[in-house]
Amino acid sequence: MITFFLLSLTEALRERAQKIAASAANGHTKDATHNEGDKEEPDVVAPTKVIDEQPVLDKVTEHRIRAILYLSVLYGTNIGTITTITSGASNVVFQFVVEDLYGGRAPVDYALWLFFALPIALLGTGLTFVAVVPFFFRCKSPDLGKERSSYVMAAIRRNYAALGPLRFHEVAVLLLFILLVFLWLFRDPMFARGWATYFDPVRPKDATAVMIPVILLFMIPAKPWEGAKSPSLMSWQIVQARLHWSVILLIGSSFAVAEGMRVSGLSQLLGQELTGLGHLPPIPLMICLSIVSTIFSEFISNAAACVILLPVFASLAEDLAVSPLLLMIPTTLASNYAFLLPVGTPANAMVYEHGRLTLMEMVLPGALVKTICMFVTILATCVLGDPIFGMFQEAKWTSAVIKENLNTTVIPDLS
Repeated sequence: MITFFLLSLTEALRERAQKIAASAANGHTKDATHNEGDKEEPDVVAPTKVIDEQPVLDKVTEHRIRAILYLSVLYGTNIGTITTITSGASNVVFQFVVEDLYGGRAPVDYALWLFFALPIALLGTGLTFVAVVPFFFRCKSPDLGKERSSYVMAAIRRNYAALGPLRFHEVAVLLLFILLVFLWLFRDPMFARGWATYFDPVRPKDATAVMIPVILLFMIPAKPWEGAKSPSLMSWQIVQARLHWSVILLIGSSFAVAEGMRVSGLSQLLGQELTGLGHLPPIPLMICLSIVSTIFSEFISNAAACVILLPVFASLAEDLAVSPLLLMIPTTLASNYAFLLPVGTPANAMVYEHGRLTLMEMVLPGALVKTICMFVTILATCVLGDPIFGMFQEAKWTSAVIKENLNTTVIPDLS
């Protein structure tokens, strides 16, 4: 959803910037942001003479700008997906698998995940910008000229000022979002007693925290000064029209597949087959499995990749007596780095179509960004993994779970 919104915004901004730059290039004294009947004078008047009769940008440079704008949406959304444990389908699958296998014993919550993944997202995004811009422009930004640049910037500021102050319904939605983040952060943090602990023995999950702002969206009026005539902040008609039901079905079916793999013993069987990698030290093993995960996600959805791989990696970690989080968290993050092919994620397909990109324009910079993100993830795992999650310590919280699984899991007879 956020990808579609950003693509629409990028397309609108790009077209608007082209019109403004073309207006400046042709020496128009009237800004394109004003209608014919407007009496208000523009804040900045362009020169009356023609600045340049040539096109503002040549076709090659214009296509490169288009490509880098749309790819920036792709890279930003895919990298940003790792930031919170609820921001991506693969993260949700990880949370489900961990809760299903280990209950509340695993030291993973919203706050700890945020502290671990946010530095990765910020550093990965920054390095991506530093690497991708020179890739397209050979360390030289396209030059629009001093007059055109000042004209464009003035028009952008004027359009921003035209938005006006925040309205009531916008402020209300923002406050509900802040409430949701607060409920997630302090549901059951490891450093203090969370609000969910007051409801023991039935402890609310993250889904409960989500439903509180959702219910308020349907209750709070968008225009309270109109009384009973005011519509609510959200209506069921909007939900039916805008909600991506396919995403819910995809994630729900992924949970069913993961449960089937666990109950049937398939994940344990595959984990035993991978014990041949047990001779590798923990860090090289984590790197190998992360590479497997990110390659998997280029051909199937990252949620499906996590459904298949995470139970296997958990079983492998138990067999090798290492923390399951060491193998599961980096591989979950790596599954979000699908930058190479249009079929990798729905965001890839939308960017490929809207940006009218060639396959090589996705593959070459995508391989560079994937390498950067993998390096940052591995580095963060080595530096932050143990202080936050205890990845390189003995996972004593898995012992009781292993005993329970031995009593409940049915391993099929393959003879």
